Amino acid sequence: MKILLKAEKNDMLNKLKEDYGISDFNPIILKFGKEKYRFFTGKLGSHMLAELDEDLRIENIGLYLAREQDSRFRIAFDALHILKNKINKNIIEIDDNQAQEWMKGFSLSLNTEGNFKVIRYKNDWLGCGKNSDGKIQNNVPKERRLKSNAHL
Repeated sequence: MKILLKAEKNDMLNKLKEDYGISDFNPIILKFGKEKYRFFTGKLGSHMLAELDEDLRIENIGLYLAREQDSRFRIAFDALHILKNKINKNIIEIDDNQAQEWMKGFSLSLNTEGNFKVIRYKNDWLGCGKNSDGKIQNNVPKERRLKSNAHL
């Protein structure tokens, strides 16, 4: 576990603002491994978390926020629901058929600009995918996908 220093945290928050419009978001951000980031807004401060990690070796704390890909951040499935009122950029509204395909794990064929896109169907936030080569890559966790014969 690594607690992001102020400069690293500001860099990440600036990228989240550029890519997704997220502002007014100032949690403690922790890095686990090479590319996974979690956020924590509990009563413990950075100093106390660092002490606990030193003594106990914290494996996991907070909510999974994002994965770093190509120096940008793909927002995690669960974090979308926490941040949905702060996200106002790079949102793709999809129709019934596209929502069915997306939730079954298929990528979407869409010609759109930008790197990562947040997928929304009506009032539901269905994930975040990387936009490349005319497709938005599906990252819905397998355990959250619809079975092939199920419908939304």
